Amino acid sequence: MPTFDQLATAIRERFPTLLSPQFQATAFLLDNPDEVAVLSMRKVAERAKVQPAAMVRLSQQLGFSG
Repeated sequence: MPTFDQLATAIRERFPTLLSPQFQATAFLLDNPDEVAVLSMRKVAERAKVQPAAMVRLSQQLGFSG
């Protein structure tokens, strides 16, 4: 399991290739790591103002299973 710093680095490296909803989600993830750690994926998506599917696609792009 990567650390937050490793994950943040991976997200920043992929910024140029992210689609708009995924880009919006990454900004929320980086700005609110404490909330992301305790909220469900659906709540994180809601707070990031993206569809849950965008969060799943982002996590898959970052090397997670979903």
